[in-house]
Amino acid sequence: MNKTHKMGKEATNSAQNDNAKQLTLQGERLILNGERAVIWLDAPRGTSGTPGASICRTLLLSDTHFGKAETFQEHGIPVPGGETDRDLQRLTRLTEANDIDRIIVLGDLFHSKRNSSWDRVFSAFGALSGLDLVLIMGNHDIIHQSDYESIGFRCFEELALGPFLLRHHPPENDYAVKTAGAELPDPGPSDPEKLYRICGHLHPSFRLHGAARQRLTLPCYWVRPDCLILPAFGSFTGTHPVTPGAGDSIWVVAGDSVLPAHIARGD
Repeated sequence: MNKTHKMGKEATNSAQNDNAKQLTLQGERLILNGERAVIWLDAPRGTSGTPGASICRTLLLSDTHFGKAETFQEHGIPVPGGETDRDLQRLTRLTEANDIDRIIVLGDLFHSKRNSSWDRVFSAFGALSGLDLVLIMGNHDIIHQSDYESIGFRCFEELALGPFLLRHHPPENDYAVKTAGAELPDPGPSDPEKLYRICGHLHPSFRLHGAARQRLTLPCYWVRPDCLILPAFGSFTGTHPVTPGAGDSIWVVAGDSVLPAHIARGD
């Protein structure tokens, strides 16, 4: 049975201000949110994107790196705490405010081995009752797959969904991500390697230059002809400055605003 999205108009309207930007990629409406996550408004509920299938409003995010500060602290590195809890609260608010049906994490859910923050992560996702939880395995996802499944996640190396291939790495970083027993869903009639990719891994950022040698580096969405690369959702992560090509667009996240920094020629 289809779910009625009471917040549909609100979610769409939010894309008309600085807090979000709505794009159409491969015929699908995607909202680039100021919280560094993408709302796919009309995602298919099934894995093959069969025409006429019910829709499933989907939140896409990557590189949460939950538990990173706690990992550092347990190794004697004095870093501030609290980021894991604040990021979990951000995720809960984002999910509730936009009437999300499914969360897909595009890799690096937890930073390293289980630590003191694991139970809090477990409880936060457990409170999101009724949501479909999917994890695309990333290079930091070294915990046994059964532990992720205990939270409620279904785990995949990659997932073909509608016109998109969801994977952790961008095409230039392709390599086999080994997981314990991960299974690939039936991608349907399409060749997954020919699908438009949505991914993470790079933690992309963009350097803005102003007068008097002023510089500011901000996390960004990197929209390329072959893929959309998401900024890291986690607050305690580094970034990697990227250089866009002529056919690329860059949307920076400044506070909770999403602003154009480089627009592809011809757009």
